Amino acid sequence: MIKTLSTAVHLIYQRLALAGFSMLVLIVGWQVFARYVLNNSPSWSEPLAMLLLLYSVMLGTAVGVRNNYHLGLSWFLERFSSNTQHWLRHLQHWIVGSFGIAMAIYGVQMAMQTWAYIIPGLPLPMGVQYLALLFAGSAIALFAIEALTEHISGGKSAWS
Repeated sequence: MIKTLSTAVHLIYQRLALAGFSMLVLIVGWQVFARYVLNNSPSWSEPLAMLLLLYSVMLGTAVGVRNNYHLGLSWFLERFSSNTQHWLRHLQHWIVGSFGIAMAIYGVQMAMQTWAYIIPGLPLPMGVQYLALLFAGSAIALFAIEALTEHISGGKSAWS
């Protein structure tokens, strides 16, 4: 069940990050064209580009965690016996999962504190920016739980 959910979230986030980066290129391209050719730069393009960059990077970071593109310190792990490596991998999953949970919790708190303010140039609450932490942190925690359960059950986790 957790593997199915994790795979679905991974696929959705991967596609959303790619779509966000694609939209970012189009919006920045339009902004450059409008500024230098039309002499009329849209006021919404820069804040929207920053919001898309934030979400694309945060969702892409979560995808990277599941794909094992994060800092794993394998050089450090290889210095220990296999039994110690086993327990250090447990610790690694716990640390990454805890970090994801902290991102989600503090992302919600910051979103709630800034929800009453509006992003200049966009008709969106400022708290929308901080929801990216909730989405990415929740996924990182989910991916850490998946890797930990695979590791405990003796399966080969993506981070091993």
